[in-house]
Amino acid sequence: SKMENECAIICLIYIERLMVMTGFPVDHMNWRRITLISLILASKAWDDESFENSNFAEVFPAFPLADINKMERVFLDFTQYRLFITPADYAKYYFILKTYSERRNLKFPHAPMDDSFIKALIQRSDKTRTKMKRRGHQTKFNKTL
Repeated sequence: SKMENECAIICLIYIERLMVMTGFPVDHMNWRRITLISLILASKAWDDESFENSNFAEVFPAFPLADINKMERVFLDFTQYRLFITPADYAKYYFILKTYSERRNLKFPHAPMDDSFIKALIQRSDKTRTKMKRRGHQTKFNKTL
């Protein structure tokens, strides 16, 4: 299994959501952790066969499983489980990345959104939010990412 292209866009939405909702800055000390956990959550929201946290810990040995689990809980708590992605959210970042790629003559691997994509986006993001809440990720932590 591989991470789908759409996960990059969803990851950016989650990072911005964290920053807006908390005022939490992304800086040279935390960008790797924030990006990793945002990618993990994006994968869980979009990919039908997402990797488990243990798989990510194997691929990224600098982040042990316990740390990944803790980062996930903290991120979800800070963003109040707002994993739902609207078509407008997705379109905003789609066009930002597409424009960025075109200006730099880079390949942009994403197809434009159509009705079936929009329906899948809504269903998958809502399903993930519900699943995460059911799994009991509502533990509060005093530490930050």
